[in-house]
Amino acid sequence: MSNFKDLLKASQEPQYFIENYFIIHHPIDGIRLPKLNQEQQRVLSVYQPSYLDSKFVSYGMNRQSGKSTLIAGLALHTALFNVNQGILVLSPNPRMSESLRNVLHYGWEHLPEILKLKMVRDNKSLIEFANGSVIRFVDIGRGTFLRGSSFNTIFIQDRELFKKEDWIEFMYSVVSIFCSTTKVLDLYSTPELIATNSLKDMETWS
Repeated sequence: MSNFKDLLKASQEPQYFIENYFIIHHPIDGIRLPKLNQEQQRVLSVYQPSYLDSKFVSYGMNRQSGKSTLIAGLALHTALFNVNQGILVLSPNPRMSESLRNVLHYGWEHLPEILKLKMVRDNKSLIEFANGSVIRFVDIGRGTFLRGSSFNTIFIQDRELFKKEDWIEFMYSVVSIFCSTTKVLDLYSTPELIATNSLKDMETWS
């Protein structure tokens, strides 16, 4: 049984939440809680709710180093512990988008009841919670469908697999989705860390 101090720490610290409550189904190790590796911890050391100096964080991780687990865990943590959040999870293709959704949904299903905030909408591309937070799962080829939307947090998975023309279209046709406080975490497979406040810098990420 989780005590109040544990729950408070989970709400404030994404790493603690992921390692102690976010159960995954690993293809080799089976059902377990993840132990974040050094790369994942480095990302979290930069990407924190209170880390406001750099709104756009781009980090290259080695392949099979847990990008999906980290994005799904962070997206769920953001939705559960913040009200009325618009969260976008952007993937290279429908298969990867669905896979990320499934990882997040599985983690939610296995939360203790005290943390399992009710879902009021749950479909292939969108999950809405009772606190008004919404997570949308979109592949880059459908980015133009986001016109008119506004997001507080955007998670980008495996950008190196995006078609350049899709990324450019996304950047220029849906720039309105970036509100003044939007944070972006971009995880891809190149050893590099970029932290910036400039939306212009994101245009060069392709």
